[in-house]
Amino acid sequence: MNFLAMTGAAGLVIDAVLKGTLFLALVFLASPLLRKLSAGSRHLVWGTALVLLVALPLISRVLPWHIEVLPSVAPAKVEAPRSAPDVPSHAAPAIGIGIESKDAPPVGVAGAGVPTEQATPPWYSSLDLGKALVSVWAIGFALVLLRLWLARRSAQKLLAGARTVSGKDWDRAAIRAADHLSLADLPALRISSELPLPITLGVRHPAILLPEESEQWPETRRSSVLLHEMAHIRRRDVVTHLAARLVCAAWWFHPLAWRALTRFRLESERAADDLVLAAGRRASEYAQDLLAVVQEAGRVGAPIHALAMSQRADFEGRLLAILEPGASRRGVTPMSAIPLVLLVALAAFPLAAIGPAGTVPPVAVTPPVAMTPTVATPPRHKVPAVPVTPPAPAKSATPSVPPAAVAAALVTALADADVEVRRAAVRSLGSLGDTTVVAALTQALANDTDEGVRRAAAWALGQLEQASAVPALSAALRRDRDIEVRRNCAWALGQIEDASAVDALGSVLGDPDAELRKKAVWALGQIESARSVPLLIPVLRDADPDARSQAAWALGQIQSKDATEALSNAAADSSREVRSQIAWALGQIEDARAVPTLTRLLRDPVAQVRKQAAWALGQIENKEAVQPLAGALRDSDPEVRTQAAWALGQIQDPSVAGALAEVLRDDNKEVRKNAAWALGQINVRTIPQGLITAFDDGDADVRKNAAWAAGQIEDPVAITGLTKLLSDSDRDVQKTALWALGQID
Repeated sequence: MNFLAMTGAAGLVIDAVLKGTLFLALVFLASPLLRKLSAGSRHLVWGTALVLLVALPLISRVLPWHIEVLPSVAPAKVEAPRSAPDVPSHAAPAIGIGIESKDAPPVGVAGAGVPTEQATPPWYSSLDLGKALVSVWAIGFALVLLRLWLARRSAQKLLAGARTVSGKDWDRAAIRAADHLSLADLPALRISSELPLPITLGVRHPAILLPEESEQWPETRRSSVLLHEMAHIRRRDVVTHLAARLVCAAWWFHPLAWRALTRFRLESERAADDLVLAAGRRASEYAQDLLAVVQEAGRVGAPIHALAMSQRADFEGRLLAILEPGASRRGVTPMSAIPLVLLVALAAFPLAAIGPAGTVPPVAVTPPVAMTPTVATPPRHKVPAVPVTPPAPAKSATPSVPPAAVAAALVTALADADVEVRRAAVRSLGSLGDTTVVAALTQALANDTDEGVRRAAAWALGQLEQASAVPALSAALRRDRDIEVRRNCAWALGQIEDASAVDALGSVLGDPDAELRKKAVWALGQIESARSVPLLIPVLRDADPDARSQAAWALGQIQSKDATEALSNAAADSSREVRSQIAWALGQIEDARAVPTLTRLLRDPVAQVRKQAAWALGQIENKEAVQPLAGALRDSDPEVRTQAAWALGQIQDPSVAGALAEVLRDDNKEVRKNAAWALGQINVRTIPQGLITAFDDGDADVRKNAAWAAGQIEDPVAITGLTKLLSDSDRDVQKTALWALGQID
């Protein structure tokens, strides 16, 4: 088949593919020349290349000049036999349809058509290759777009399930990072148990999602992570990466396009790293933080719709770039961007002008409109208890803000005589997200005679989360005759999180209904007001162990040191769940006065309680806990030993380096892994022999943590062992050893 003889859709497709391939090949060949540029400049080059890749057909169409270097693609005509009209020789003449030739046989005569001496047309002559190629491309394009759309839906669910980060430490770190990067608005900070590493997502309303273990990160690592993720927001990397993925969706069949996307993503990470270093972070400290995040994340990568701080791709190259002295860290300014864009265009425009002689350049195909996505394994070193929250009414999917007429019609339906109509109207109002209907819902809560309507009204007000609903919910919580209405009111007040509801919630903490008491306690924990502490302390003596456990959780949420004594006194509770929750709460409060109580809980007969106590002592970071935790390294339960090793790493007392080195011979790999990490945290001056022995551990994660710890300690004694790890069977171990050798240098 003669591809040069094709016109129409097939010619357009082949022309675009040939030119795009040549253009990408030129960019890759020239990429070594860009090594001296900053990462931001290289990111701009790859982004420009991707934009020009999808724009090549349009450029070919609009260019005023044309370079004729290929043979003509006009189809060659063969003279037809005299017995037939003048048609191409490969096609049969139509019979009886507009043919006026005296040599053509009349309609209906046998043998009309192609003379018998003509060759039989080949089997592929009936195929429209252009339509076939376009159809295959469209199917692939649709599948890639479907994947992006599913990723967007997944990101929305992920964001909806994440909880808001709270605490002054995070607030201070976020404000400092935003000031360093000149960000006008702070992004939302959320914590999710669904992801292993920090990610950034969202365009109009950016959000930074953090793994659960981030709550125990040291201040320097929090600063590094927030600076890096906010650097992505400042650079608008979420938008540019979405556009780049759409380019690759259009070029889904081409491996060079996907390779260009990979280079584009990697350079954006390095450009964000440069902004972090420009903000004043020391290169060695930042590299340590980056490595720690990668180690905590394990082998799980970030979703395609998010920007992750520490993807494993090219991790070694990133570390070397961070630690490279004298590397260019300059950002991209308009004056530096223009020459780079023009340089890339110099390669694209001549290619776009190339075409066969005597042809019209192909018509450009407009790329699709970009889709905007929205967008933490359990902590490796600690596993804080997760409190049991009261069940909430199921949330309906919330559409965009409806027209005022829809809300008005639903409000009118609240006066309908049919109970089912009123119930359906209230549920719909809660799902619409229109806060103008709060007054109508509070009237329904106060006055409707049907308990089902009142229950739904309380739920709907919790969905809308408006402080103006607190008085009505508080009144119904105290006085409604239906217990389910009161339970829903307690839940709704917890959703709204307004401190004016504290007194009303406190008034039902002695109610005979245990479920109502638990929901009221949960709501007070959600509100996190210090005024709730004296109201919650008596609940630690409630007859229901679930209520006592919920009260401990709520006090841990509030984090007031006024609760330390009461929690310590309640630590001898008969319920293991209550004792575990009390240990968690004391760790949240971080009051050194709780150390004796937590030390006693380290000897609790229940392993879960001992593990939680070890975590709490690591949170408090008081040296009085060092020896009890060192004793817990010999606990019969491996999870307790693991948590104790982590806690000692948090406290960072050099006196336990020997005990931790002994634990590196533990039969449980998680214990050995945390012990190696703890030795790196303690940062002793001389590397223990046990840590060097761990370079030969049978578990790759232990070897990796041991290499990281050696890099932290910076003792040249470890060089020989680290050099051997450069040929380790695990690539992550190799990279960590490389980083550690750089630290020792």
